[in-house]
Amino acid sequence: EILRVARRKGRRQEVPLLVARCAGALARRAG
Repeated sequence: EILRVARRKGRRQEVPLLVARCAGALARRAG
């Protein structure tokens, strides 16, 4: 869903940042 919203906004530069944040959150949850 995040990628779809990002595509609608047309901000390709923010997509990698969102992905990085999600990956970081998942990594923290995994511990």
